[in-house]
Amino acid sequence: MIISWKGGAMCKIVFLILLVLKVVTDSVAEVPEGFKVLADEGPDYISLPAEWKEVYNEDDKKAVSSLNVTNEEKEKGYIIFAKHYLDKVYENTVPSNNEKVNKFKAFASLGEYEPLTFCLYGLKKVKNISIELGEVKLKDDKDADAIPVDHFDIRVVRLVRVRSRKAEASQKIYSWEPFFLEKKLKFDLETGRTKQVWITVKIHENIKAGNYFGKVVVKTEGRETSSLDLQIKVLPFKLATPNIGFTLSKAIVGKDEETMLNCFIDQREHGISGGETSVDVEIKSRDQKLSDDDITHFTKKSKLIMDTVKKANFPIKS
Repeated sequence: MIISWKGGAMCKIVFLILLVLKVVTDSVAEVPEGFKVLADEGPDYISLPAEWKEVYNEDDKKAVSSLNVTNEEKEKGYIIFAKHYLDKVYENTVPSNNEKVNKFKAFASLGEYEPLTFCLYGLKKVKNISIELGEVKLKDDKDADAIPVDHFDIRVVRLVRVRSRKAEASQKIYSWEPFFLEKKLKFDLETGRTKQVWITVKIHENIKAGNYFGKVVVKTEGRETSSLDLQIKVLPFKLATPNIGFTLSKAIVGKDEETMLNCFIDQREHGISGGETSVDVEIKSRDQKLSDDDITHFTKKSKLIMDTVKKANFPIKS
């Protein structure tokens, strides 16, 4: 139904109210900048010479023998479990019986990014797994406040090859370490292998404080096979910006301005208050002696880093 009337002042007031509501709604639903700068996937793996050998970081044989598997888990083909997000999860990580979960909780202050993570351990090969998130609302009411779906970023952890910690200086052995968070609409799970799902939520600064509830759904071949209850407690305050600069050592990623800027913005969004402006001196000339060409290269690279840090707009200026 559309109601219209004449009366300039009243029309202007109503129009302004609607405009303000639209601006507030749009600002809440906008994709957080920390998500916009993320790439979808890392580079392809390179082939290794035959003399390099793989070793595992964990001994999974004993863990598998003590694992209690239910008939429901056998039918689904996987076990859902969780570890602390700071714990490393490897390809051959096996859950302990007390790590199985069907719900998880998190809390965050206004304006904060907060990670949530869970894992799938394959009891058989499962194809085309997808992770979906329903509405996360303040209470069970269709008109209640909700955390916008665009304020959640769902990714899968990808491992990369690194020189094994067990290797002697002359040994050519490697292991797999968690490194990339990749945007995967669907992924497969192999028997006896683990995949870690990484969800990041950004709490808007203007959202109401309180407990928000929702569900994370696991689908295989487009069919729901599991769901996990989700609770996020939004605290009624925003963390203050420190009056000193916090930075990351060796935090510069990439050689071009766009990659560097995205890296610095990601750091700023996650609480790093000052950008690193140090740069290593590189000897680029063929004779490996410091020359004018090297100084020119160093000066150019330093300027690029300084200019990019300024564009990232860190709270504490370098």
